[in-house]
Amino acid sequence: MQKQDREIIDELMKMVRWKEIQRPLIVYSLLVLIALPIEVVIVPYWIMKKINRISNKSFKKEEVVQTIALFFGAILFIKVFSYFRHRIGDRLQYKIYTDIKEQIMQDIMDYYKSSQKELPIGRLMAHMDNVPYVMEQIIYKSITFLLPEFVCVLAVMGFFFFVDPVLGCIGIVFLVTMMWVILKRVRGPRETAK
Repeated sequence: MQKQDREIIDELMKMVRWKEIQRPLIVYSLLVLIALPIEVVIVPYWIMKKINRISNKSFKKEEVVQTIALFFGAILFIKVFSYFRHRIGDRLQYKIYTDIKEQIMQDIMDYYKSSQKELPIGRLMAHMDNVPYVMEQIIYKSITFLLPEFVCVLAVMGFFFFVDPVLGCIGIVFLVTMMWVILKRVRGPRETAK
């Protein structure tokens, strides 16, 4: 990440009223930290273990019914957690987006009040359509994509270590290598775009 990008992100983070979204942000983070590892690792592992046991014909009729009931219970659990996670995530995105837009407008108004210049309303309106949209996309990607994906990768790496420590080490080496390749390749297109 370049210095300019960090400065922009720092400025945007100052515009968000963190006190107002602290509780929903904590709830959202907890939902992501609890639900995603269960959804991505535990439930599939558990269901495959039950299915393998049934396919090996070492089961009773009650176990099949219990497995099917637990399967549908797991799906219901995942759907309920996903629903609440998406609802809270949408509210967080909207609140952060409006905080940033309000602060940008307030900063612009304060600047033009103190400088005694005429307010270029046409240009201002064009920028206010573009800048908040870009910010909305950054916030959307951060809340709905980056955080959940990061938690999923950590859960899968933890599962690999649980299954076999060597597999976990291989996974970490692969993950570090992929991050290095991605970060190395981002610089070229970024410099070309300038």
